[in-house]
Amino acid sequence: MHPNACFASKISVVDLLINNNIFIFIKLFINAALYDIRDVKGDRENGIRTLPVLLGPKKTAGVLLILNTTLLPYFSFAGDGIRAIFISLILYGYAYTTCFSVLRSPQLLDFFVDGEWMLASIVLMAIRYCGLLS
Repeated sequence: MHPNACFASKISVVDLLINNNIFIFIKLFINAALYDIRDVKGDRENGIRTLPVLLGPKKTAGVLLILNTTLLPYFSFAGDGIRAIFISLILYGYAYTTCFSVLRSPQLLDFFVDGEWMLASIVLMAIRYCGLLS
């Protein structure tokens, strides 16, 4: 038996994240659209056609929540440790999309939206510390 044969049936963190570019793309798209909600007045004045300018902030938030929901199948095929990361990112996405679909402090938006990947890192470290990932 090959020394790495025991890992053949496991999905590693790197494989899961790299091979699921759609997950990351959707998360980044949601984040970018939230930043566009913050800038809707300036974009409208300058003729920049963003999703919030075209649909309005409220409808844009609805689209972003639907997009976030399309991520739910990703955690169904992941291992237990990775599943926790996906669930935390998806739930966090619902929370900050709902919270920032109305204009709030730009600094808070930066902190919570950009901090999403810090959350993923903390969950990953906790999972590794508990021994759920090799």
